[in-house]
Amino acid sequence: AALDRHRQLEIGVDAVINALIATEADLRQAEHRPRMAARGGEPDDTGWPTGPRMDYLGWYPERSLTPHPHDPGVLLGSIVDLDEVLASGEGAGVDAVVSLCRIGTEQRRVTTSGAADHVEVWLIDRDEPEANPNLDLVLRDTADAIAAFRAEGKTVLLHCVAAQSRTPSVAALYAALHRGVPVEQALADVVAALPAASPKRFLREALTRITEQAARATPDPANTDDTTTDDTEAS
Repeated sequence: AALDRHRQLEIGVDAVINALIATEADLRQAEHRPRMAARGGEPDDTGWPTGPRMDYLGWYPERSLTPHPHDPGVLLGSIVDLDEVLASGEGAGVDAVVSLCRIGTEQRRVTTSGAADHVEVWLIDRDEPEANPNLDLVLRDTADAIAAFRAEGKTVLLHCVAAQSRTPSVAALYAALHRGVPVEQALADVVAALPAASPKRFLREALTRITEQAARATPDPANTDDTTTDDTEAS
């Protein structure tokens, strides 16, 4: 009888997990429906966004899993590292994923805590401004999302296709905005840690704009007037 109850409990847990997976799939379908509508309801020639996997073989991605030089709780990697994390029964110690490239339905991290553990960012690795009309906002929001995961004590995998441009750029911005590292040093340190890193110029320029704007928005203590006036003093 005890074994029967245990088996029933296992079946019940499996049913809950399967329901969560199905709900997540439905939400993703709704999220991508407007983009598919522009193509008559069909995915693009790569199968995105409804295909099970994105094929990046022509990009020659390799294993790149590397701790962030200014926060070992952020792991920097490629699509290969994402696949290996998902294939690992323990998730390789990763609690949350931030994807900077397109991924397939089977490459999304599904957990009992829901989709909030996997953030997919619309960041196109192309120089044309029209490819990323809200580039600075997207980059800053992504850095903030990483910081929010870290504030919850989660180990984060930050990845793109090959850890060449988008991943090092966002990693450097996170260090600059949330770890107090000057952006030039942050970018140099991240590039040194990732063997294939070569951030594109439009992303480097965006990092400079964002951090300069953040610096202007932060009061300078040296310019704060703490002098008090004694109203009783005689003029």
